[in-house]
Amino acid sequence: MSLKWISLSLAAGACAFAAEGSFDRTLTVSGPAQLEVRSGSGRISVRSGSGSAVRVHATIRSSDYGGDVERRIREIESAPPVEQIGSTVRLGYFKNQDETERRRLERNISISYDVEVPEQCRVKAQTGSGSVSVEGVQGPVSADSGSGSVTLLRIGGEARAHTGSGSITIDAIKGGVEAETGSGSIRAVAVAGPIVARTGSGSIQLDQTAPGKVRAESGSGGLNVKLADAGYDLHASTGSGKITVDAPLTLSGSIDKHNVRGKVRNGGYPLDLSTGSGGIQVR
Repeated sequence: MSLKWISLSLAAGACAFAAEGSFDRTLTVSGPAQLEVRSGSGRISVRSGSGSAVRVHATIRSSDYGGDVERRIREIESAPPVEQIGSTVRLGYFKNQDETERRRLERNISISYDVEVPEQCRVKAQTGSGSVSVEGVQGPVSADSGSGSVTLLRIGGEARAHTGSGSITIDAIKGGVEAETGSGSIRAVAVAGPIVARTGSGSIQLDQTAPGKVRAESGSGGLNVKLADAGYDLHASTGSGKITVDAPLTLSGSIDKHNVRGKVRNGGYPLDLSTGSGGIQVR
């Protein structure tokens, strides 16, 4: 562990200082692992590795200087929030401390985590502010950020991604997907299962490789959906934009250029697509 003070040059020529520390841990697990990691503020990165160990590297930073910030960083370094219960590893949970004490320790301090886990691992990751990425685990995976991007790659089970503000990127998921952002684009491709995607403002791109229901909503942004080779009952609506369906479609009800209902490949799973403003394309 280490702590250092870093001088930062500002554009105006003034200087500020930041405190930084770190800690590392290696924990051996038997059987399928489960990782639970949270941070009040900081980046979270989880990736699969070889073997049966969970390897943790954490970086502690503060933009403050003076006061008790150095002491609190040293306190976190000496007793890091790392806990193992059987095959479950928990990061960011300070043992034997209530919520008031946790907030005191983390005040104006961010903790970012880089974690390597066994491939057979379930992951739950949450940060108040910062990006979250998870890659190469069997899952399921749940990833949340108050503000920051979320990236989930090569997950062997269901995947859930949520951010208050930021883009969501999902690729190669062997299960269902749920993705929601208050503001930002959503890209979910090579998804082998049902998809739910919602954004308050931003485009949505979906590519489904195995059949399942699809629901996509955008307050403002275009929708581009590529389907698995299966039947769907389509309902597509847009407040302002064009609806294009390249897949075989049998229309039902009245014809309206902003509201289309019909059956794709003779019908089947529900396919609900809507945007307040933007085009919709189904392939």
